Amino acid sequence: MIGEVIRSQDDMAREGLVMELQKARAIAEELKKLLEPACERIEVAGSIRRQKPFVRDVELLCIPKYVVGVDQLDREIGALFVKGVLDYRRNKRGSTVYGGKNKLLLHKPSGIGVDVFSTTEECWPVALVVRTGGERTNKEIATQARAGNEISCLWPGVH
Repeated sequence: MIGEVIRSQDDMAREGLVMELQKARAIAEELKKLLEPACERIEVAGSIRRQKPFVRDVELLCIPKYVVGVDQLDREIGALFVKGVLDYRRNKRGSTVYGGKNKLLLHKPSGIGVDVFSTTEECWPVALVVRTGGERTNKEIATQARAGNEISCLWPGVH
């Protein structure tokens, strides 16, 4: 239609449009099932884990499997790109984030953002708390860090 603004899925995810918990949980569980063979461990985190009625993204915390030094999680995510299930998502600055620890993605069929975070077995408990959030919990962790308590699983070298 003339004058109608058409937003891309990247725009929708970046703007943080919300989705009902039930729909978001179904997407999270679908992605978890698809990525599980490539992980030693994988859990849904964030607002879905906190069971918020409306969520802005899907967050998954993973410990990737490695076969002959190859990150199987990256391999499996790549396959989901090819199948049209996932794509890169741009952040507020217009950049993509896809690294060893943090991957900001887009679930193409729904338009919801998908954040995949990788950690180690040693750091799993703290990482799950942080990635589950909410804001108050994460502020308390930051306060403890500033007070000199060890949080090296999250940020190596930070005490």
